[in-house]
Amino acid sequence: MDPMKNKANYSRVCQLLVDKGGDALRYALHSVHPPSTLASALNANRSTLQGIRYNIIKAPQWDLLFPISGAPDSNNFDITLLTVLLRNICGLSPPATGWNVMPPVSDTSISANILRVKMFRNEVYGHIPTASLDDTTFQTLWREISVPLVNLGIPQKDIDELKVAPLSPEEEGYTERLKKWKQQDDDLKSELSDVKSEVVKLRKTVDENVHHSSVDSKQPDDDLKTELIDFKSEVVKLRKKVDDNVNHSSVEKLAKFDFAGKIDDLCKKFHEGTRKWLFDELSSWFVTKETRVMILTAGPGAGKSVLSGKISELYRERGQLAAHHFCDFRNSDYSNPHRILQSLASQMCDSVDGFRDKLTEILRREHSRDSLSDAFRVLLNDPLHSLRRNDPMLIIVDALDESKTDMKSEFLELISEKFCELPDWIKIFISSRPELQVRKVLQHLQPFEISPDDEDHNQDIELFIRGDLPNLPDDSIRSVASRCEGSFLYAYHLVHELREKGLGIEPDLSDFIPTGIAGYYEKQFKRLKSRLQRLKQDTFSSILKSFINVIATAFVPLPLKILFTCMGLPWKEFEIRTAIIDIMSEILPVYDGCLTLYHKSLWDWMTLNGYEEHAFVADVKDGNRRLLRACEKELCEIKSLKSVLEFQISPEIKYALENGVHYLVKSGKVGEFHWLVHVCLSYSFS
Repeated sequence: MDPMKNKANYSRVCQLLVDKGGDALRYALHSVHPPSTLASALNANRSTLQGIRYNIIKAPQWDLLFPISGAPDSNNFDITLLTVLLRNICGLSPPATGWNVMPPVSDTSISANILRVKMFRNEVYGHIPTASLDDTTFQTLWREISVPLVNLGIPQKDIDELKVAPLSPEEEGYTERLKKWKQQDDDLKSELSDVKSEVVKLRKTVDENVHHSSVDSKQPDDDLKTELIDFKSEVVKLRKKVDDNVNHSSVEKLAKFDFAGKIDDLCKKFHEGTRKWLFDELSSWFVTKETRVMILTAGPGAGKSVLSGKISELYRERGQLAAHHFCDFRNSDYSNPHRILQSLASQMCDSVDGFRDKLTEILRREHSRDSLSDAFRVLLNDPLHSLRRNDPMLIIVDALDESKTDMKSEFLELISEKFCELPDWIKIFISSRPELQVRKVLQHLQPFEISPDDEDHNQDIELFIRGDLPNLPDDSIRSVASRCEGSFLYAYHLVHELREKGLGIEPDLSDFIPTGIAGYYEKQFKRLKSRLQRLKQDTFSSILKSFINVIATAFVPLPLKILFTCMGLPWKEFEIRTAIIDIMSEILPVYDGCLTLYHKSLWDWMTLNGYEEHAFVADVKDGNRRLLRACEKELCEIKSLKSVLEFQISPEIKYALENGVHYLVKSGKVGEFHWLVHVCLSYSFS
């Protein structure tokens, strides 16, 4: 057995199902609704599709069906959306064995072939844990999958060519797309259709019995009434089953972020005995009915997230934690206000007694959740107000300042305007940096602020240092604490470094300790400079400068290949690439192939946002120019493709499509605007 060959076999089958399977379903749709009449067909069936909106059809898919401008393009429909349309607006009857059982060979209907594609998808999906197929299984699956594809209009020649064509570098992407297709499939809709079909049959039987009673006077009235009651009872049960399944789907499909691991990591950094004064304040506020929202504001590195994590742990143990959310400017989902509300509601389904039933009941009525205020009302406010309880429960939102999208914070405004409408037994604890926007919007809620010179706060830092460096005398502890300038982040890194070096009592620590968090960042970048100088002495200066300019301008996680293009470094030279990535990852973590700023204060420091000038200030204009050129390079490669079928998504292309126009606007190069926008619009949904 050849593991590489088996892996290639699996990738080819995934590609066959995803690419040719998608084309086959598209052909089936066009056989009923050709592209020329697709828009009118969708409009004619809009009410039908509206009935499964939110539960089955996602918002981005709905926008593809009914775009704000222009006509819908089926080439942009993914496999899941194509399946939904085939099942709901094409008048197809289910196969003889239903939508969930592999049809017999004798059934050659369009419905049967569509179902076969899905069933083979399920079989291949089952191999994902190993992602491999031996030659025998591969040949069998390829032959069996080809049959329904050919019946649905895919030329056998295309299938044969795909079988021997070289695999693309993005072959693993087909596995992920297959997995997504499986997870998003509307199997639940199949069950609901079968149940609804039974309801229709029962109604028909009831009507026939009623009609029969009107023409047959010999049927005893009492027997007829009994039979009708039984039928109505069955109808009610089946209706309830339909409603329960639909609403179960609605609740389960809400976004839900799991921060359990993050909370555990934060609690490990918490030093027992610190923050007692704040916990006392929090406990007093939690039981009072005067204010519903407590906002803690503090500068970068003050330990807000560690504190939020510890509070989450404590109140969860008491059964008083309703939900928590940690905003993160590096992750667009974590700062998306609609997804934040969904996640809070999803968590409350598990933590607040009766909430799931109330939310289910509300979602049954198909309320609009398009606007943020509507989503707040439907997902949180209405179901919480429907509950009768007095015991307080806590919602925690950490790093509210990082909830911005496109430099605005809808979630911040929502908290300011709407969260006070929640019932008085819901308490909200919020942490945020004291940014001007946060101060202005939340001032009426009287935020509780920790300043760098706060006595209790600095005593906690001293307590933390004393606990981790017990041999350090009091004078040295106070000296070290003063160097932290109110930053627990700095204290944490500093104590760790002192422990690593085995330093205890020192005659003069001032030569060793950098000044505040800015000193820590400067020390790290000096180390980066030294390492790069040893690696490539002739070019280290330009490499470091371009590195700083680019990561400060990008702000979001940056694919490493884009970074290397911006820095003019060879990506294909493995040894150099690996060495440079290793050096850079010492100060910036790499997640999923992207270099990431680990704390917002680092970006502030590089761009002099509240910090004094230093040797590593970023030139954002140069960074914008470099990023624009890197994006243009990726987009030019897209534009050179002969067919959209040649297009393969990659982290670099995705980044260019999502950010290229932004860098173009920032650069002011109007002459290049039209072709870049054209490329983005043409391929952003591919």
